[in-house]
Amino acid sequence: MIRFSLSSIPHPDHLEFSLNGHALNLSAAFQPEWRGSLDRRWLEVKLQEGLPAGENEVRVQLTKKGTEAKGGQGGKMLTSLEFIEYGGHGQ
Repeated sequence: MIRFSLSSIPHPDHLEFSLNGHALNLSAAFQPEWRGSLDRRWLEVKLQEGLPAGENEVRVQLTKKGTEAKGGQGGKMLTSLEFIEYGGHGQ
C-alpha cells in the first residue's frame, strides 16, 4: 500500500502518480466530500502485486489542470509518502 498526503490538490486529475512507469488511478482514494477542498488530505492506494525486489521509481507531478488550478495558502504539495508492505503468511 502507498499512503501519502497532499495539500492544495483538490481533484485526482490534478496529479499524476506513477510507480515504475505505471500510472496509479487515484480516483478511488479521493473521498467525494474532499473534492474541491484545498485542505490537506491523506490517501491510501493498495498495490495488488506489492513492490518488486530491487529499486523502484516513484514519479509525482501536477497535470496541466493541477498546474492551472488555484492553490491554497501553503501551495500545492506532496506532504508525506509512505510505502507499507507485509510479507505473506508463513514466510
